[in-house]
Amino acid sequence: MVKCNSPYAYCEKCIIDMDGMDSQGGIICCDTAEDIDFDRVEILKQCEYAEEI
Repeated sequence: MVKCNSPYAYCEKCIIDMDGMDSQGGIICCDTAEDIDFDRVEILKQCEYAEEI
């Protein structure tokens, strides 16, 4: 699982690991994840808030 440490995050889990329960059925947007095409490996490399746990 990837933890998001951004102060602006909706919850602690990165969007790439969220399901309908995490997002409470809504759509969660993350510009960083979107710019990297939701690629887990690249998010962990490039996102300053992503932390693998």
